[in-house]
Amino acid sequence: MAIIEKNIKSIDPSRPFAQVEPKKQCPRCASVFVTKKECESCGYQFWIDLLGEPFGARSFFNIRDVFQHQYKWLYRFSFLGSVRKSSHVSRYKRSLIKRLEILCGYFFDEFDEDKERRKLFLFEAREIMNEVFLWGGSLSQMWLMLEKGERHPLFQNLSSQLSELEQSRSLKVPIKEKIKAFRIYGTIPFVFITKLFIGISAIVLAAFLVMKVLLNA
Repeated sequence: MAIIEKNIKSIDPSRPFAQVEPKKQCPRCASVFVTKKECESCGYQFWIDLLGEPFGARSFFNIRDVFQHQYKWLYRFSFLGSVRKSSHVSRYKRSLIKRLEILCGYFFDEFDEDKERRKLFLFEAREIMNEVFLWGGSLSQMWLMLEKGERHPLFQNLSSQLSELEQSRSLKVPIKEKIKAFRIYGTIPFVFITKLFIGISAIVLAAFLVMKVLLNA
């Protein structure tokens, strides 16, 4: 068992990567027998690993998989403004922004000797930016996160990705082109279905008119 000294600093779970002075006693039972992670008297956990592991349960990839499983139909209409503003998508975008905030804290405030692990988290951050862009999320919100690490070596890597997305958004695609590019179930072009429906309707209408003429003859 160990007693936390006044000069030891740790991480506050409510503020990821913020350095704070820990209390010398457990906030639940007031015991002084505490470690950096828990109270050895009552078992109360002080700190939660918000970062997790690459591709793990806390990662963007798991967040996206859960969202796709629950609202698969939304992905088919992700280009529509009304869909992007739905409550389901709004919650999803907030989760993405929160995850990116945690990753930025890891990049800019923490030192990780495992370079390969850091590369995987960097890949995750870039994927989050793409996903936020897909759903019409706030790019300025992501810029504010990056500006905190403006002097960090990774800033250029992340900011270049965001700049490309910003330029893409400035090039507005006409709704007509979006409809042409839309595919039902990711394979069947929407335009093809529309033309097929119009063609069948025309044939049925013509057959109806012919039958009507023959019956009246």
